[in-house]
Amino acid sequence: MVTGWLSMMLTGKDMDFDQEVIADSMQRAGFMSVRSHIPETPMGPMDLDIGKKT
Repeated sequence: MVTGWLSMMLTGKDMDFDQEVIADSMQRAGFMSVRSHIPETPMGPMDLDIGKKT
């Protein structure tokens, strides 16, 4: 994953979002239920946002 993003990072194309940005956007877009979870992965903890539209 890191090597795949390396060229983007070196060219200044940031692929990161601040925490809660995705979940807040999902709620504004009309998702009825939005849950956020931080699972532990081999690359470290990652934010996971799950939304239910109906």
